[in-house]
Amino acid sequence: MERLDTNNENAEERNPTHGGRRRILTILAAAGLVTAALLCVATRAVKSMPGGLSTRIRAGDGGEDRMATVQPTVRGTAGVIAGIAGAWKYPEEGYAAPHKITEPVKLSDIYTVSGNTVHLQCYYPGAGSYEWEVHNRHTGEWEAMKGETRQDELGRPVSALSIAAEGTDIMPVRCAVHMEDGNTITESASVHMIPEIREVAVEESHVTEAGRYLSGREIPVQVSYTNGTQDVITGLYGITFVESTEKRETTADGAGNPVETVTTMITEHNYAYIGMEDREFLLRYRDGEQVTDMTVTVSGKDLRAPVISDVTVGGFEITNVDTPVTVSVKITAEDDKTPCPDLEYAFIPKDADDTMPDEQDWTQEPDFDLEITQNGTWAAFCRDQGGNVSSVEKEITVVDQKAPVLSVRLADTGWCSATRLVASAEDYLPVEYRVLAPDGTDSGWTARNEHEVNCNGTWEVQARDSVGNTSSEEITVTNIDRQVPVIEKITAQKTVPAEGGSNED
Repeated sequence: MERLDTNNENAEERNPTHGGRRRILTILAAAGLVTAALLCVATRAVKSMPGGLSTRIRAGDGGEDRMATVQPTVRGTAGVIAGIAGAWKYPEEGYAAPHKITEPVKLSDIYTVSGNTVHLQCYYPGAGSYEWEVHNRHTGEWEAMKGETRQDELGRPVSALSIAAEGTDIMPVRCAVHMEDGNTITESASVHMIPEIREVAVEESHVTEAGRYLSGREIPVQVSYTNGTQDVITGLYGITFVESTEKRETTADGAGNPVETVTTMITEHNYAYIGMEDREFLLRYRDGEQVTDMTVTVSGKDLRAPVISDVTVGGFEITNVDTPVTVSVKITAEDDKTPCPDLEYAFIPKDADDTMPDEQDWTQEPDFDLEITQNGTWAAFCRDQGGNVSSVEKEITVVDQKAPVLSVRLADTGWCSATRLVASAEDYLPVEYRVLAPDGTDSGWTARNEHEVNCNGTWEVQARDSVGNTSSEEITVTNIDRQVPVIEKITAQKTVPAEGGSNED
């Protein structure tokens, strides 16, 4: 780990739209077929420069100033040919996104020394507008803040908010993302103020998902504070990746001797692309004039399990004979890194929550035949080359020896001249019904679950599933009245007329 303190006051403007921070180190190398005496004199002259020249590179709006050191070096012919030994090299594509990056930028907690200005960013593809708010701990209210749209180093039009981190408390921040489809997504995070930092260190290795851009703040660091305490922080503000690239140009001096100019560009980036490999990075923590460099090996791994989209089990008929049944299983899945031909599949009964296939259960064929030995819950599995496993449960019934669960009721329970029997049956298979009247009349098997009742007595209802399992229920009907009323007697009563009146028949 290298700890640097720089204090030169010269400044140079950098492009504020670029997410990285640049230190430019220009190494001038002059070599040729010159005398040994001249080479030694030139070498001593350069070595006499104490520490080289320094210049400050201004980051522009919202950025931090950076220091650059210019150290001229004179090389012999062998040095020109050999180049710079041990230079920090990255792939040719550097940090430039190889394709359009549309991954959202979500808010996450930030840890910073009080007094710093932190820059938060939020982005969702398809967003129409962003609304920022910061919680005022004194008033207890959310206060609206104005963000600005800028392009991050991966080419995304992010909404950015700069706020001053003050005090020793936590500052909650949220951003409402109004999508073009009318939906709203709210991102929330907090800015944590921490004590002055004395030292920052990082573990030698860090494992993360491959095939993506990793933010420097995602790497946990060990922080030692000036008050003697320590902490492990993920989200320390000021952590960047450092990249070094070289540009060589060969010219000739007045005597025709070759002169090579080597320009080394050191750039600080917020993101680094992580492939399926182990790769060493130089991390830098910068807080004002305090600069700490650390080395970490980032291992890009496939940490995401395949996605199973469909499981089909067919090619068999359910029977009521308890014997193994051969079925055809088809598992449809895909993975973000492992090609489909290299995925492995398994289909086993789920006997417990932690059921996992044995090695002999796996196959590279997504379509395969299998003997089903029991009804119940089975699990379809898919495994990628990284060892990640996903599963989907499937209810399977190949042997059905259970009769339908049958219930019977009358549509009308009051006195009536006719009513209906209503039957309902629960079964895994299709069910048909049969009704036997008190006089022995048989309705025969039918898919209809209702039957007309026109007499009292005991009725029997049967239910049968498609493999022949049968159940029955009896119901006694007593509320059928089909008799007309009988008039037993009609009585006529003679009335006596009032006084002065008459009673004429």
